[in-house]
Amino acid sequence: MTQASAAIGIIGTGRVAQALGRLLRERGSSVVAVAGRDQARTVAAARYIGNCSVASWAEIGQRSGRLLIAVSDDALAEVSAKLAPYATAGSIALHTCGVHGPEVLASLSARGVHCGALHPLATVPSPAEGLRTLVGATYGFTGGDAAREWATEIVATLDGWLYEVKPSGRALYHAAASLACNSIPSLLDAAATMLAGSGAADKAEALRLLEPLVRASLDNSFKLGPEAALTGPARRGDTSTLLLHLKALATQDPEIARLYRTLGLCQLALARRAGLESEKAGHAEEVLRYE
Repeated sequence: MTQASAAIGIIGTGRVAQALGRLLRERGSSVVAVAGRDQARTVAAARYIGNCSVASWAEIGQRSGRLLIAVSDDALAEVSAKLAPYATAGSIALHTCGVHGPEVLASLSARGVHCGALHPLATVPSPAEGLRTLVGATYGFTGGDAAREWATEIVATLDGWLYEVKPSGRALYHAAASLACNSIPSLLDAAATMLAGSGAADKAEALRLLEPLVRASLDNSFKLGPEAALTGPARRGDTSTLLLHLKALATQDPEIARLYRTLGLCQLALARRAGLESEKAGHAEEVLRYE
């Protein structure tokens, strides 16, 4: 492998681009340049990654045998088209988005670039947090052999795990990751709003009160499995408690009440699998389903 073919160009200036670029550079990979749409953001990203230059589309395509494209899902096809005229046949391009496979890089593929998708199954709320969460993470991969070879190198460099995602399962894979990760902040915000409405000083205090409960429930879900970890009125089929909850929720944001009903029905399905009697489950479902 020549030095040029091993050179990595980062396309994108966001949290994932910055964190991955810096981690790869610090762990010995040859990260040579960063390209992005906004000059100021690109300069800042290059500074954060360290020891790499700001490049145009032409420069990064010509200087990098390996292209790591960390932009939003909606921008992938456009970025691929912009890079394609300057990309070298036989080079490798990986994008980091979850919902798409390599087909979204069709413009690069048509130029003879080996394309793949390598999505970190991790939350990256900031570049600094990404330095922690991207190490040891699982990475969902879809692509051909050449792309897989580089993806495997990246994952090994980051002490992570490579998970093969079937092309037909990519959207469902990403939906699962999004539901598992992004529902937690939304759910906690709703619960904190409810607790503040019950008398907590504010949502910050509510979150402090909820933290031990939530952490224990999350730990139990992974240690015991969701069915064994489930507790509460839906698990017991306690319709009187559910009715009291819904009455109290009538004074709250209607979206929160709808969220409670929807999650309650999901909890009931889990409770049925855990052994809740059919009659109790049926009564609880009636309470939750009909306003």
